[in-house]
Amino acid sequence: MGYGRINAHKTLLEPRDLWIAWKGSGNEHLDVMSVFEPNKKIILNETSDTSPALTAFRNSFWIAWKGSGNEQLNVMDVFNPNSKIVLDEESDTFPALTTFRDKLMIAWKGSGNEQLNVMDVFNTSSKKVLNETSDVSPTIASNVDLLRIAWKGSGNDQLNFMDNFSDPSSKIVLNEESETSPSFTRFSGAFWLGWKGSGNDQLNAMNVFSPLVR
Repeated sequence: MGYGRINAHKTLLEPRDLWIAWKGSGNEHLDVMSVFEPNKKIILNETSDTSPALTAFRNSFWIAWKGSGNEQLNVMDVFNPNSKIVLDEESDTFPALTTFRDKLMIAWKGSGNEQLNVMDVFNTSSKKVLNETSDVSPTIASNVDLLRIAWKGSGNDQLNFMDNFSDPSSKIVLNEESETSPSFTRFSGAFWLGWKGSGNDQLNAMNVFSPLVR
């Protein structure tokens, strides 16, 4: 199953510059579009059998995806096909993508294993293999100081959050569960987690540092 990914271009003055990326229905083509200007839809000459990830980076939008029929991870400026980077990394599910300190950061679950990984797309030596596992995709978000990661446990439905992916001691095991990947974003100075309930279809959202705020 595929899911759409949405992101705003924070560097532009136009407040309606909100874009979404998705995998086609009944096909594996990747599409991107301005939410408020559907005529700006772009059908990329790329395919995937699962969801893409989208983020604003250096005055453009960048997309990351797992290959169709293969597990290769790819990254590209949606407006410049020549910018495509085929990473020497693989995953059996969709990656996560965000911007952190003018770096384009990607996170993924390993292929054939459940290890979580984080890396600067343009500096592969920065790859960090976390001592954490999941059987679905992780999600990442950042502010000016820290890159944060959230995930569902491996073999369990527990949701977890790490305030600083470089500091294992910052891990928080939330008193929440899901059978699928959570979503994660920064909003109004706080980090919010979204998820589908475990054993039900209820959608939830929560400030990770203020569990009573929903």
